[in-house]
Amino acid sequence: MVDFKALFGKGYFDNAVMTVRNPYDRIPSEYRMRALLAGKVFWKAWPSFSLWLEANLEAAAENPFHLDNHMRPQWEFHGSDVEVWRFEDGLLALTAHIAKLLNVSPPTNLPKVHDTSSASIEVSWDGNPPRS
Repeated sequence: MVDFKALFGKGYFDNAVMTVRNPYDRIPSEYRMRALLAGKVFWKAWPSFSLWLEANLEAAAENPFHLDNHMRPQWEFHGSDVEVWRFEDGLLALTAHIAKLLNVSPPTNLPKVHDTSSASIEVSWDGNPPRS
């Protein structure tokens, strides 16, 4: 949240909301999305999930903006006056809430722009990560 306040200043926005996602779902989704995008260009081979994760966690430790902040812990974006919504609970409720704040009609559906859930890209954790 420090970066956010540095960019916009305290009190710049009337409302602030953020979505958070279970990192054990978020990280494999990022891996699949990067693999799908890489397959459309020059790179046809892609490292295993474990190798990719290890390399990118190290890179993110040195540069928190690595991979557009997608490896960064989401609590780093939270502030005292930010409402938190869980991705797993769906985005329609969030968009309805934002529409109400803005006094506009809420959307009836949302497109899935980067849905990687059906990608046939293997994600295998070393060990069993906890699930929420």
